Amino acid sequence: MTNLDKQSGRTGLNKYSKRCVICGEEPTVKSHIMPRALSFDLKQNDKHLIHAAPREGTVKFYQNGRWDNILCHNHEQALSFVDDYGVSFVRRIGSTIATQDFLVPNPNPKLLKQFALSIIWRADVSHQLRTGFSRLGPYAQRIQNVLFLNNDFDAQLFLVQPNFTANGKDYRSL
Repeated sequence: MTNLDKQSGRTGLNKYSKRCVICGEEPTVKSHIMPRALSFDLKQNDKHLIHAAPREGTVKFYQNGRWDNILCHNHEQALSFVDDYGVSFVRRIGSTIATQDFLVPNPNPKLLKQFALSIIWRADVSHQLRTGFSRLGPYAQRIQNVLFLNNDFDAQLFLVQPNFTANGKDYRSL
């Protein structure tokens, strides 16, 4: 039984708990869903990042990106190396002209996979705090074990955006 289960019973996480979802320790720290450094890179000179949740009918503005109190200091620090690697990788992509083919060296594919999984996992835990429901199902525990127990997740990683809009046109069918 994980600490997520202990906090939540059968209905999901207790959204008022300030205990680490891994070890149950207090206090928790701000855990940015996507590393704060990337949030700053994305917003560039704008004042806020905008987070739209069409299913919930909400639009929120963030100065430093989305965050939640899900991890204690030690567990947040355990992900810092993964975050640093991922931020560095993404910044190398951003420095490349994306209108042509390009190669971005990835000397440690395992760390890049952990980086992507850490964002997915944090977003899911944050969602679970609000709704009591994990969108990852049985994969939530597997991903958590990859991140904090250094287990392997021998699967190809595909990130899919189910729908998006550009220039007022809906591209759900892509």
